Amino acid sequence: MRPTRTNVMGNRVERTGQGDSDERAESCRRELTVGRVLFGAGFPEGCPSEQGPWREAGLSFTNNRGNRWCSRYDYGFISSYGWPSQIKINPGADKTFALLAITVCHLNAVVREQFMVLDGVQCGGTHVTITRRTRARLTTPQSFLTPGLDNLYSLTISLGWLSLGELVVAS
Repeated sequence: MRPTRTNVMGNRVERTGQGDSDERAESCRRELTVGRVLFGAGFPEGCPSEQGPWREAGLSFTNNRGNRWCSRYDYGFISSYGWPSQIKINPGADKTFALLAITVCHLNAVVREQFMVLDGVQCGGTHVTITRRTRARLTTPQSFLTPGLDNLYSLTISLGWLSLGELVVAS
């Protein structure tokens, strides 16, 4: 096995860790359809809302705060109930997905820049981590591309003091 942990920060890529062969990873690839996750109709209302995972676009969303959610921040964004916030995304059994882009927003104008960490596990065991930095005290949506977050079995997004708006996914 060769090192296969990938960290992408800006344009720099670093590989460390263990993973399976390229042949096994290739066997995991599937044809995917691009869609959007908007946390819209039916998303639990309130802060805190009822407990439970959220399912949309063939993906399951859970969080590190007992699956309690806060919903309908500015722009209709959501977060977990409690901070720091981590949201985990999983596709159905034996499926993979890709995160193509993410839109977040600071919860209020006091929040300084945040380092959002996206940590994925790809088919074949490869880990890929991308870090994005938000602009301080900006309370309008900030969107980020997420290259390299494909062929994922799971993804954990460490949001800190950010609310989550839209995800562009392929699943």
